[in-house]
Amino acid sequence: NEFVPNDPEISKQWFINNIQLPKAWEITKGNKKVVIAIIDSGVDWEHPDLAENIWTNTKEIPNNGVDDDGNGKIDDVNGWDFVGNVSQQDIVNGNWREDNNPKNIAGFHGTHVAGLASAVTNNGKGIASSGFSCSILPIKTSPDQGGMGIYRGYEAIVYAANMGAKIINCSWGGPGFSPAEQDIINYATNKGSLVVVASGNDGAYIDFGGQYPAGYDNVLCVGGTNSSNKVASFSNWGIKVTVYTPGQTIYSTMPNGTYSNQTGTSMSSPITAGVAGLVAALHNEWTPKQILHQIRSTSDNVLATTPEQRPYYYGKLNAYNAVYYNNAPGLEIYEYSFSRGSALSDYLPNVIQLKVRNYLSAASNVKLTLRPFNNYIS
Repeated sequence: NEFVPNDPEISKQWFINNIQLPKAWEITKGNKKVVIAIIDSGVDWEHPDLAENIWTNTKEIPNNGVDDDGNGKIDDVNGWDFVGNVSQQDIVNGNWREDNNPKNIAGFHGTHVAGLASAVTNNGKGIASSGFSCSILPIKTSPDQGGMGIYRGYEAIVYAANMGAKIINCSWGGPGFSPAEQDIINYATNKGSLVVVASGNDGAYIDFGGQYPAGYDNVLCVGGTNSSNKVASFSNWGIKVTVYTPGQTIYSTMPNGTYSNQTGTSMSSPITAGVAGLVAALHNEWTPKQILHQIRSTSDNVLATTPEQRPYYYGKLNAYNAVYYNNAPGLEIYEYSFSRGSALSDYLPNVIQLKVRNYLSAASNVKLTLRPFNNYIS
């Protein structure tokens, strides 16, 4: 069976049927209690197709100028703006002007992303979204002046986790590893938040650095596909990518009540975040890693043409499988060690010990295959 919502522009959203969302919605339509944080350029939270799904901080009394919940943010009733209406020079000088309005009409990116994660669905207007009825927590990390660069994004992740977001979407990234940023990802994960991130749009292999937070541990990293069920030419790829999701010519909300198509893994990520919200609505007790592995383990093996390619192009998101199947294992190598030192640095034999954790259903006949990345190791 399928649930087909009455949103009039759903015909412009080719990805809906591609990842079997109507069959998934027949099982679950999400839940207001499942909060999806959108850390981005800002969200037009008054958009007619978003407003009813916007999160409300019930611990704050609106517009009383008091930090009622004691989190350091005054009147953060519908999210927070970590940057404010500042210039590029203000940013260089570190002069943030935080406020409680996470809207940015000049920056469309966050509004488009939010609509994909959880625009109000089956409301007789606009579009449908993968998250259907999940709540959106808007968090603005771009200036009103001077483009859509992301600033203070990791501080925003901490805020989202502390506010109880079950899913945190980050459709952004760049080069440069930071142990402190990895610690923040770990903090959010331990707080119960699944951090969903875009793999990036360089068309590059990213397993050995080059894109973060995509390269960090404990994130659900999303690559992009096209309508032909191929990895899109713009999408970064590799073992670090958890799952691939439609990202080409994706129709969603825009500021001032409008809609348009956009392309990139920035679109793939929130579609996946919305499906993660559906899974969380069904399995309230599940940890972030269980949700991550459920989405990965139930993905469609349609991207790899040979077994050797499979680790790099593991699978395409299948929303129906993610909410329907309850018997998929979720295996992860979480620790490894060498009997001789920390690396393979000479021609002598070395024993590698791997520790594997299963996050989901029982697994049998497990086989681990070691495959070198180059010809220097036999």
